[in-house]
Amino acid sequence: MKNSLLVYTAVILAILFWSLSFVWYKTALLYFTPTGIITFRLTLASVALLVVGLLLRQVQRLQAKDLRLFLTMAFFEPFIYSLCEANGLTMVSSTLAAVIVATIPLFTPLGAFLFFRERISLQNAIGILLSVVGVVLVAYQSGSQTKGSLLGIALMFGAVVAAIGYVISLKKLTLRYNSFSIVTYQSIIAALLMLPVFLATDRLSASMFTSEALVPILKLTTFASIIAFLLYAYSLKHFSIAKINVFLNLIPVFTAIAAYFMQGDRFNAINLVGIAVTLAGLYVSQVTLNARRAPIVKR
Repeated sequence: MKNSLLVYTAVILAILFWSLSFVWYKTALLYFTPTGIITFRLTLASVALLVVGLLLRQVQRLQAKDLRLFLTMAFFEPFIYSLCEANGLTMVSSTLAAVIVATIPLFTPLGAFLFFRERISLQNAIGILLSVVGVVLVAYQSGSQTKGSLLGIALMFGAVVAAIGYVISLKKLTLRYNSFSIVTYQSIIAALLMLPVFLATDRLSASMFTSEALVPILKLTTFASIIAFLLYAYSLKHFSIAKINVFLNLIPVFTAIAAYFMQGDRFNAINLVGIAVTLAGLYVSQVTLNARRAPIVKR
């Protein structure tokens, strides 16, 4: 019972930190461009993970035959995912972004169908439909306007597509590398991919190194990029992936609460119904998945 409580605490904290990252991004955007945020965040995370991993002897040696797969994985996420997410957040609210990102587990079976020919269940199709309707309602604002441009919404769904590509690439690597090694190498590779983009589009300025600017970057790096991942990896040792996906459904809820108190976001009745419909779509898919797999996924 004590161990279960520890695992529940770990996964909920991971979800909380990822939820807060949408709010921290909004604060960081006051001082950095999206490219700047990603570059600083990935660089700091890479250095921290590499140092800690080497000290704890958790970083395995990268085999030459796996370099191409690591490059593919890091290209999808964090590189493309972060570019879509960071730029999308300049155009949509934190809550809408979180609602869209929370559909990643729901749309992953589409990637599995395209690449592995895994069957998409009726329940999953219903869940996808409900979630899409929910996102439209969350984006709705009185006066026939939306809380963010269509481009912003498209970019956030681009992040969802990138995450699906990441999961597909990750599938083989998990058989040969531990989670610490994977996240360390993907952060380093993505940082190297981002550096030329940053140098071509941005430049360093004194304002980037003030305490007001660096605090949200350090929060994103420490809590969202490092601690949340380690807590999530720990929870996966004790819970099935299907069970963890249910907790991911809490991201838009936590983000909406944080945005309300920290950013002053306000929601009308239609927006709240949209959040509920999206969560219902995620629940329909995941609860069915858990029921189907319950006898074989318990760890």
